[in-house]
Amino acid sequence: MEDEPRSGRPRVTSVETDALIAASAIETPITTPRIIRSELDIEASARTIRRRLDDVGLFGRVARMEYPFTAEHITKRLAFAHDYGDWAEEDWDNVLFSDESYIYLGQHGHIWVQRPEDSAFVEEYMVHGQGCFAPKIGMWGCFSARGVGPMKLFDVNMDARLYTDYMARHMKPYALRSWPNEQWHFLQDNASYHGARASRRWFHNNGVSLISLSPHSPDLNSIENLWADLKRRIEARNARTIEELKKIISEEWSNTTSEYCSRLAHSMPRRFQLVVEAQGFRTPY
Repeated sequence: MEDEPRSGRPRVTSVETDALIAASAIETPITTPRIIRSELDIEASARTIRRRLDDVGLFGRVARMEYPFTAEHITKRLAFAHDYGDWAEEDWDNVLFSDESYIYLGQHGHIWVQRPEDSAFVEEYMVHGQGCFAPKIGMWGCFSARGVGPMKLFDVNMDARLYTDYMARHMKPYALRSWPNEQWHFLQDNASYHGARASRRWFHNNGVSLISLSPHSPDLNSIENLWADLKRRIEARNARTIEELKKIISEEWSNTTSEYCSRLAHSMPRRFQLVVEAQGFRTPY
């Protein structure tokens, strides 16, 4: 009763079709198997097209964002890495990471590219600030190695007035509860309203120890990884309306584990090491 040799499932694409699939991805790297399937009118499934691309060394990856680094940016990134490069993981336990992002309605979480291995920062496989015009909701949030902190949604343009209001009503009370008897630090990026006169005055008057990132350095702000993970989870739930999207955002924010947040906070020493090794240029984070 032993199985006899069998030919297996017949191949559904021809050699010519396989060549067309590869050529399409090479000509337009910013694409997906589903798009290739539609444009070439192929009867095979998107999963089959994914395998054909893998066979020729074109792997589906989230496209990196191109940042216009100047010599000044490189210098500031290196200086920032040297300033905080000797902090141990335990030092980052007392840092509150903060940022704002936008969550779009629909499938807009990532831009996918089909590229060879080790080519993440080759220009043709990167995106250059492509816009999205789908309905969206703004989100401010913070986290530390202890877990996620407060989060607020907004549907107006963020400015210094609204930002300092969030700092006073949500960020500072949370930080004082988290570190009642310890020195803590607040990390933010270089958004214009972060560095506005009113914002600087608020932080100074409230005695907040600031860590301000160097320009164009999302790889040095581990909350960017939290945003990416959060958006994947939100997008998978396929919200149909803005109100449903708001509900899902709140639920998924609460579902973020403290273990994940701890790993992100403790990744900071490695991030600085990579910036120094890259002489100030981009890192894989």
